[in-house]
Amino acid sequence: MRLFVIIFSAGYSSRFRNSYELYKELPKPLIPIYNKKLIDLHLHNLLSLRNINIKSLKIYVNLHYKAFEIFSYISSFYEEYIKKGIINFLFEPNLLGHIKTIDKLKSYILNSDLFFILNCDSFIGKFYNYLDIVLEVLVNNKVNNLIFVSDKRISQDKKTYTHFEFKDCFTFKYKNKLIKISKVNDIYKNEVSFREYITLYIGFSFFRINREFNNILLSRDFKELNFIDFLKKLDLYSLKIPYFFEITEVKDYLDFLNYYLFYYKYY
Repeated sequence: MRLFVIIFSAGYSSRFRNSYELYKELPKPLIPIYNKKLIDLHLHNLLSLRNINIKSLKIYVNLHYKAFEIFSYISSFYEEYIKKGIINFLFEPNLLGHIKTIDKLKSYILNSDLFFILNCDSFIGKFYNYLDIVLEVLVNNKVNNLIFVSDKRISQDKKTYTHFEFKDCFTFKYKNKLIKISKVNDIYKNEVSFREYITLYIGFSFFRINREFNNILLSRDFKELNFIDFLKKLDLYSLKIPYFFEITEVKDYLDFLNYYLFYYKYY
């Protein structure tokens, strides 16, 4: 299986930089995680894949804000993978957003078997296990498109969020545990009140490259879609992740540092 990955890393991360004076000028992919950077965690996960279903890997990191700094850092530590064509870059003079970035790279995507996108500021533990689950679902359970979701308690009053509504589900056994996969029935925006729980998309998506996906990517109106409208066009399923991190403010960053130090050792 040929795996094509986009790590979305081009954003300004204004909310995080404004909440933490020390890193006010630092792009989010380069924020320190002890002796590494945030982008290292994703690249390490991907470059360490050992699943027998993955025959080849190509990664694109899209860059806009502080593009040269991020490019220089990755080039310094991953030169071997860049020379082999495993790690690549898409420079965006104007910020494109998810859909137009995908459109720019669609010739590579359509020449792959599996397309995986993730947001640089989102992180889940035990990534290897979840990837094995994804491959099991996509290869053996007739599911073509899968997103990761998680329940979150809202800390702001009356804010509008994108809701995911689920219906049919099925389970399968993975390492003696039952894994539940739910079909996404609808996606819509709605206001949520303080302390309510909501199921959120957490920035990880997997798509099998098939006729349905090809037709959507090659359609005339694809570039005019937003990302949620794109998801609505797919026969979409979800896997609920019990715990994840999205680093949007300094509190999220400090929580993640604590988790990384005590529960999740990479290096």
